[in-house]
Amino acid sequence: MKLLLLSLFSFLLLSLLSLTVNSLQWVVQPSNSFTYAVCDALENTFKLEHITLSPNPPRKNQNLNINMKGNLNEKIDFGTTISIKIHYTFFKVYDKTLDLCSELEKHSDSIKCPIEKGIQDIKYIAQISKEMLNGKYKISVKINQKNTKVFCINMKLQI
Repeated sequence: MKLLLLSLFSFLLLSLLSLTVNSLQWVVQPSNSFTYAVCDALENTFKLEHITLSPNPPRKNQNLNINMKGNLNEKIDFGTTISIKIHYTFFKVYDKTLDLCSELEKHSDSIKCPIEKGIQDIKYIAQISKEMLNGKYKISVKINQKNTKVFCINMKLQI
């Protein structure tokens, strides 16, 4: 049974198709260094259409351009939070909850708060530090506005 699952998984990776794991839809990007799964998709008010990274795979000491497109069903206002957790292998290396609007102000030229509902094309720039270790990272991002889940995504990437 394990061999069958492993073969199926390998086939899906090579075919660049989606794989359902633990009720999450994992999407494999062409370089195989980046996968993501939208969590709580039915509850999210932002419905992701696609996400891309450039460069892919990410490189140390370079900007990482994150481009997302999706449909926002409710306006995002000031006071919305973004929680980011990053694990390197088994170690948590980052765990912060920040003000989304402040972060967009610092790192995005394409979108500012308040964000009206409708189709959104979001461009976000993150700096990959030269001190980051090579290896696999797991990143969890959750955006909440008061008691509403705006967006949740789990990502795996290799540097």
